Amino acid sequence: MDCQEYIADYLSAHADGELSASELRRAAQHLGDPSRPGCPGCSRRLAEERALKAAVRAYGASLCLPADLRERVGAALRDEAPQKSSRRQRRRSWLWASTTLIPLALAASAVIFFLARRPAAPLYQPAFEMAAQAFSRFEHGFAPAVEAHNSQTLKNLYRRQVPFAVSVWDFSRLGLNPVGGRIDPSSAGVPTVFTLYRGGSVRILCAEFRQPGFKPPPGAEARVGASFFYTYRGLAFCVTPLEQGVVCILVQRTSVAQFVKQIRAVRG
Repeated sequence: MDCQEYIADYLSAHADGELSASELRRAAQHLGDPSRPGCPGCSRRLAEERALKAAVRAYGASLCLPADLRERVGAALRDEAPQKSSRRQRRRSWLWASTTLIPLALAASAVIFFLARRPAAPLYQPAFEMAAQAFSRFEHGFAPAVEAHNSQTLKNLYRRQVPFAVSVWDFSRLGLNPVGGRIDPSSAGVPTVFTLYRGGSVRILCAEFRQPGFKPPPGAEARVGASFFYTYRGLAFCVTPLEQGVVCILVQRTSVAQFVKQIRAVRG
């Protein structure tokens, strides 16, 4: 798949979560994953597409145009549309038919205003996306393959099963203890180690994998030592490149400022 095919036939559906399993695999091959970086340009386009659609849903839905105006605009668009349209055009038709040009312009203005006022955030990152999706899956339904309830025991178990050094965190100062871990292979066969820490309603997921040459992306909101902090998909990320190409990503449903305080407290 090249960039032209992805943008024309996959981008909009990918942003909407409408790709089939086989299409999603093809898209993933083009975009890459944590162990195999792919096309950065299309990754940025996907992030921008998702941001625009989220803004339209958030801002466009709150605007109400007169029914007769909506009907006139919709009729004009239907008259202008070609008899046969591409898949990309069909998928985009909802945007114009449901919101018309005025809500779209307001939504775009809101996106620009929002992005201009907030700290620079990383665009689509395969490693971030993987960690965010894992956190969503494991936050309320974690089934550990490696069970251990203290850091040292878990570290010893990992040492025997993982081909790289896994840094198990001690969050006991925060009232969090490890629930256990999982060792999941990626599409490239490189294992990713997931460790979940829990205390009351607080969850921190640690994802570790080997990716030589990994560099924290621009847009970090804070830094503590070798750790860089980001906001991604409404979650706080702490990203730490380790020795031998190992990357540690901590994810929590909190603010970056709070996450920085917690990491500083843990490190003393």
